[in-house]
Amino acid sequence: MKKKTKQLPRRYATAFRLGQHIYYNAARLFCDACTLYRASAFPSAYALAILGYEEIGKLQMFDHVVSEAVLNEGTYRLDEEWMEHLFSRTMFYSHRNKQDWGAYLGKINGRKPRVEHLIDSGALNRHKQEAIYVGFASGRTLLPERFGASHAYRQLKYLFGAIERVADLPFCAVFENSTRSTRHYAENTVNDLRREFSELQHPKRR
Repeated sequence: MKKKTKQLPRRYATAFRLGQHIYYNAARLFCDACTLYRASAFPSAYALAILGYEEIGKLQMFDHVVSEAVLNEGTYRLDEEWMEHLFSRTMFYSHRNKQDWGAYLGKINGRKPRVEHLIDSGALNRHKQEAIYVGFASGRTLLPERFGASHAYRQLKYLFGAIERVADLPFCAVFENSTRSTRHYAENTVNDLRREFSELQHPKRR
């Protein structure tokens, strides 16, 4: 029997479109999480916001590796070895790694943002699961409801910041710069998401 081979992107144009769809999905997850937040479904909103954060990390990882492949190989035909690396368990399919790629914010008032500490300790990945499933540890039942409005709101804020930072990255090909059109599209998307976020009631005012 012939061994099945992985169907990985081999053309840059295919990978470029895939990167754009990752961006669209991150924006969708943000909007869905806002809807859940407004419905007071805070654990689910929190989990979706973490997934959206991973999508932005995946986008940045994807853009970096695909661009490096094109620049190093000097061709838009994507080398199989580069794609095997990108679509490996330690890269594209590692939740922790995607969080790392999406996370870097620099220090704020001399401190790393809380989300980076959660990623470094592996807690953010655990939280994503615990916000969905009932668990049991140390003789206690762990309910998703322990993740409240403040958890969801903070993660939505981080996700919005991540989307804002990537700007028009998904729409600029490897040898192309930003254009008025790409900037306009990204700015419109960010403005729409900002309106969604601004309509959420802050946890302290609930």
